[in-house]
Amino acid sequence: MKAFKYIMIAATLLSGTSASAQNTDEEKFVARLTADIYLGKPYGGKFTHPDIRSKSSMSPNIGLEFGYKVWEQDIHSIHANIGLGYRSTSLTATAPDIDFHYDAPATADMDNETYIRYYEMEGIHQKINTSSLTVPIFADYNYKLNEKINLQAIFGFRFCFNVSAKIVESIGKTYCYGIYPQYDNLMIDASYLNEFGSSSFSTSSTMKPEINGMTASIFAGFGAEYNIYGPYAVALTIRYEAGLSSMFKGVKSNGSNYDSSNAPATYTVAEGQKIRSLSSYLTGSKISAPAIALSVVYRF
Repeated sequence: MKAFKYIMIAATLLSGTSASAQNTDEEKFVARLTADIYLGKPYGGKFTHPDIRSKSSMSPNIGLEFGYKVWEQDIHSIHANIGLGYRSTSLTATAPDIDFHYDAPATADMDNETYIRYYEMEGIHQKINTSSLTVPIFADYNYKLNEKINLQAIFGFRFCFNVSAKIVESIGKTYCYGIYPQYDNLMIDASYLNEFGSSSFSTSSTMKPEINGMTASIFAGFGAEYNIYGPYAVALTIRYEAGLSSMFKGVKSNGSNYDSSNAPATYTVAEGQKIRSLSSYLTGSKISAPAIALSVVYRF
């Protein structure tokens, strides 16, 4: 219900400028098949751990848009628009090595002892994919240059309903040992106890990335529409989209200050060793990127 409320507020803001000027064109509606082709790196945030590096990309946002002419005067007009689309993102995160430790609870020991769990991780490589249904709500201003060409400016919001996030690749190595202060700092790294020692991890032992169910962004742009024949036209616009909310849910951590709730790797006797998605340490995952939008237009 909250997501629906936000969409209705945006639609009201964008269509509320409807004027009473007389319509001089019988074409009131417009339908577009649009592809937003994004340029550059969509995730621009930094990681809380200084050794994590990343690169990211985003598929074109393919969707249908429908508009209604809310105002027209001479060669000027404004449409209110809404659409439905789909896009996906890919985030690849790597780290040459991450060393850390945290206070392990009794549930992380076969004999129900507390201890300090030390990790040395190396060669970490993860790839995370997300997919989203998108709902753009925007207004476009049209200036009729001649019978063939309209100049356009757009402004609006895009709401993304994030339907999935998954680890498609996760590899690396770990060396783990425990220090037991209650036994004069006894160090144990035997592989038969608490999964200490050296091991490799894979996608199956990596936690699923956590994402927000809905994110929002604001976008604006300018371009031109060229009439091909009758009601059919093609359009090209240059847009910039700036994220208002983050895709990934992060964990609270301050550099290398970890505990069992936010460490890059954790262990319990019941669940075994689990590797955390590196997306958890991205301080900002608001999708922001320029785009070239190509549209096939039908006016009626």
